[in-house]
Amino acid sequence: MRFLVRTTADDPLRLVPAIRGRMAALEPDEPIFDAQSMKQILYRVVANEYVLSIVFTAIAIVALAVAAVGVYGLVAHDVTQRTREIGLRLALGAAPASVIRMVLSDGTRPVLYGGAVGLAAAIALAFATAATFLGNARDPIVYVGVVLMVAFAALAASYMPARRASHIDPVEALRD
Repeated sequence: MRFLVRTTADDPLRLVPAIRGRMAALEPDEPIFDAQSMKQILYRVVANEYVLSIVFTAIAIVALAVAAVGVYGLVAHDVTQRTREIGLRLALGAAPASVIRMVLSDGTRPVLYGGAVGLAAAIALAFATAATFLGNARDPIVYVGVVLMVAFAALAASYMPARRASHIDPVEALRD
């Protein structure tokens, strides 16, 4: 048999001895064991989901870092390959800000396209598996937030090569 006691006490477990005494007076053969607060019971119920959310968050952070490093590597390689072109643009009068804009857009465009495809796939998967998720698996704020976070990571990863490209010496680039 289970029963709940509602109280306004800060520490409901302090009431356990009084409840045991009262219950012993009513039913001496029925012991009270495993007394827990509702907070402890709820924690035990959601502990697995809590641990899984921490694990998935850690995996997502690692994946975001790997994606940012990959974007950085690709954009840095692209800038290295296009040194002559960028030097020629700067020699012909292109502003360093326009070179930065060009490199940033070249670095983030594929990520945004991939984000759009991934967003469509995630929404389709969420509708297909909605019964297995706790809560709302179709929360648009989460989806938009993830796409914006990945886009920001791509923008941040592209910034250093873009800045380096805007400081290319046109004379050195044309000599190479």
